[in-house]
Amino acid sequence: MNWEELARQRERAAITADTGLKALWSRIQSTLWPELDVILGTMAVDKVGRLTFTLSNMQKAQRVGLRVSAVWKRTLGRIVIDYLVRAFRNLLGLNAKYIQVAAPTATVRAEDRIMKRLLSFYGYKDGEVIPGTLFDALNPDKGLSAEISRKVQAAIASKMPLEQFRAQFRGEFINPQSGFMSRYYRRFTNDLFMQFDRGVGLAYAEELGLKHAIYAGTMKDNTRDFCEARLNRVYTREAIASWNRQNWKGKHRDVPVELACGGYNCRHTLNYISPQLAEVVSKTRGGIDTYKDITSP
Repeated sequence: MNWEELARQRERAAITADTGLKALWSRIQSTLWPELDVILGTMAVDKVGRLTFTLSNMQKAQRVGLRVSAVWKRTLGRIVIDYLVRAFRNLLGLNAKYIQVAAPTATVRAEDRIMKRLLSFYGYKDGEVIPGTLFDALNPDKGLSAEISRKVQAAIASKMPLEQFRAQFRGEFINPQSGFMSRYYRRFTNDLFMQFDRGVGLAYAEELGLKHAIYAGTMKDNTRDFCEARLNRVYTREAIASWNRQNWKGKHRDVPVELACGGYNCRHTLNYISPQLAEVVSKTRGGIDTYKDITSP
């Protein structure tokens, strides 16, 4: 494969990993639901089947959330972390293949060093989750369990019919797109694999002293003006860093452009290349550090 094909392979792998993670959340929701429903089925109701506001019911509402945490600690947490680490390792391997072609004079083999750096950044070291990191934030104890308990408590407070609540809550909990876990974890893992791929590329650039990157990807109907102006052109890392001082619609305020590119849900990336390749590619793409005029009709 040439360097462009290898770059596209990385992009496909990141998208596939994201799709797989969403499917994993969906399976986890379906696996968890029967355990939660068992608790709901024991809750006290009045003569017409409405939930009653009792200490026992409120305690059971808390138990529903705690059960999620317990199952996570018992099995599900390790399943999720293992999935993330495998996907990260796959992306690292594809980046290693890419860099061998895009920067063929590079001789440094830095895969292990880069993987340790990035896994530590995301919160995983020596097989353990590091407190205060993204991986740690996935623990239901950090918020999801309490959110689930509050949902049950609200149903108790409103004296909702138990069977109606069980049916409604089940639909909300296991929905593949908007279920409790899918929705809750989207805030932490949306764009995760694209950002990881960009992070690997940046780490290689730092390790190997690469100074140029192509702002790569395809045009779509919803492509941001920021991305369209840069798409498939060659830039120095200094120019790329300067974009962090700019503002545009959809910019990620908490993640640097080197990792977020155009912002939320951006599928473009930065393909770091050797100086020789930068010189060749830039000749047919408007030079280095130039921008497409998107104001012209």
